[in-house]
Amino acid sequence: MRRLAIVAALALSATACSTPTTLRALPAGDPRPQLVLDAFLRGAEARHSLRGRARIEVQAGSDVSLAGRQILVAERPDRLRIEVLGLFDQALAVLTTDGQRFELFRSSDLTFEEGELRPELLWEQAHIALRPEEAIALLLGTPPPEPGLVPVHAEGADDGTIRVSLAAPGGPERRRLRFDPQGRLERVEVIGPDGSLEWIAAFADFEPVGGVPFAHAITLYVAAGGTKAEIHLRDVELNPELPPGIWSVRPPRSAGARAAG
Repeated sequence: MRRLAIVAALALSATACSTPTTLRALPAGDPRPQLVLDAFLRGAEARHSLRGRARIEVQAGSDVSLAGRQILVAERPDRLRIEVLGLFDQALAVLTTDGQRFELFRSSDLTFEEGELRPELLWEQAHIALRPEEAIALLLGTPPPEPGLVPVHAEGADDGTIRVSLAAPGGPERRRLRFDPQGRLERVEVIGPDGSLEWIAAFADFEPVGGVPFAHAITLYVAAGGTKAEIHLRDVELNPELPPGIWSVRPPRSAGARAAG
């Protein structure tokens, strides 16, 4: 019952700012689903990194509730830097990964941890059961379908809203993408091989960044752990030039320091 309640709440949040639309099956050969999907994939390829600030609230089950402000830097496919900020914008903790290894520093006790990147890292640190590459694509607002998936069903509404269902040829449905009348991704549902829901994300508060509409609000539900997260982004830069060493907590050593060592 709790899972159903969370899913229902997410569905409401995705449509809270718009009039509900009635979707009807589109006839085979209707070009609109493929056109909107192609445009989405082109946008995903062009959007490879992000830097900005975020307010994140996480509710995992009935026992875990987290909230805080962060500085985020992300780069496809799996490079990520998260700085958890305190009251005066001081870094309380810094988590980085370069796609191979991770580093974690906590200022409260000056502890440092590092090791090989593992899929469970975000669950361990933030109770969000997504792999780093999934979270990065989500922050960029363009989570691409798995390779090999093709449209198998499409629905549309009178206002131009389109939902496309994707599957491997001859296989079960694996992903649903819903686009608003402007062709912006407003909802994605990821379905596991057994047909169960894995996670849902809803995108809202679109504002232009670098000349393209970018979702500054993301609502996420992950079935594993029963996690619901609200992410509000600001001061976003897309495809920024990133300094060397940003994927490490340790500052890069200068040539003089290396020579002295």
